[in-house]
Amino acid sequence: MRPLFLEYPSDPNTVNLTDQFLIGENVLIAPIMKPDTYHRAVYLPKGEWVNYWTDDVIQGGRHIIIDAPLETLPIYIKKGSIITHGAIKHSTMVPETRMQIHLYPDTNGESSYTLYDDDGETFAYQKGDFLLKKITCRYSENNIDVSIKNIHSNYKPSWEQWTLIIHNAKQSMKISINDILLPSEKLVFNHEKHTLSIPLFE
Repeated sequence: MRPLFLEYPSDPNTVNLTDQFLIGENVLIAPIMKPDTYHRAVYLPKGEWVNYWTDDVIQGGRHIIIDAPLETLPIYIKKGSIITHGAIKHSTMVPETRMQIHLYPDTNGESSYTLYDDDGETFAYQKGDFLLKKITCRYSENNIDVSIKNIHSNYKPSWEQWTLIIHNAKQSMKISINDILLPSEKLVFNHEKHTLSIPLFE
């Protein structure tokens, strides 16, 4: 968790902003701080931000008023971000089996993410028993080129299959993994959510 001014030090609107915070660099959280309050003002820094719940894209550099019922924590993802999801668990002792990598593509450009995993129980990582996987995505108008490389792979994760989920996708998008164009039958398009899901194996 970090205050917004650490990522946006030249933006005067972030200096005294005490009721919002970032998780990492690109996930903005704007909680409701008072009881019986169901809407609030949210400041989005410069750039394009994606509503986590609806996938609506919002232009930043301004304040917006949003509805925030009790069950919906306001969360915004910076366009171009790559974030990891796991299954809901009541204990870290439960092994991960539903690893998901969520991609919020930008119009053009490139973004990268490094996934780290170890057994979560012992100090074996100090001996090199861990996984480092680098995911790099290059965007163009209707194409996404994904590079997946294991930088360090002395640890076999509990998940054998994982899913790459692309938000605000078009069914006509061309997706390449490590320079191999994926056939359309390997892409699962969700018409309601406008997402593309790609099952992959470790």
